[in-house]
Amino acid sequence: MKPWGRFEDSIKALDDLVHTDPGAVSYGWRGWYYSNREQYDLAAADLDKALSYDPNFAVLYNLKGQVYLYTKDYERAVAAFTRSLELRIDTPGSSYWSRALALRALHRTDEAEKDAQTAVGVDCCFLFNKSKILIKLGYLQPTTANTDVASAVRDAVHACMLDERCW
Repeated sequence: MKPWGRFEDSIKALDDLVHTDPGAVSYGWRGWYYSNREQYDLAAADLDKALSYDPNFAVLYNLKGQVYLYTKDYERAVAAFTRSLELRIDTPGSSYWSRALALRALHRTDEAEKDAQTAVGVDCCFLFNKSKILIKLGYLQPTTANTDVASAVRDAVHACMLDERCW
């Protein structure tokens, strides 16, 4: 039985893009594709190639950090997310949150908590998406008229960072 999707067509199109227009964007897209399919060795190779074209492309460091995070290479994940943030990624919430997860895995809980709180404080889109997950996991209760939303979010993020199952 074939899986849903047109994976063969997708990778062929990305291969064609890399062949006809090699660069940070084409290799980055293909690296992201591989990462989403949990083909981390291929993703890492493409992201390295992408960074060789543009070593200051913040999004590529975020993607590279994700690869390291999912392969449990937490020190390198922290370094990649840090570089992404130094380069001023447009939407920093993901980099802060993901770096928090890597720091938590390294038992650097105070730093993890700080990054997680920063993630929801600096990126409203990230907060909106993460709040759905925090509600679903029971860390954040739906708000009422009397709810101090900022405190509720801080408490939910704190609880999440204490629970290794919370991503």
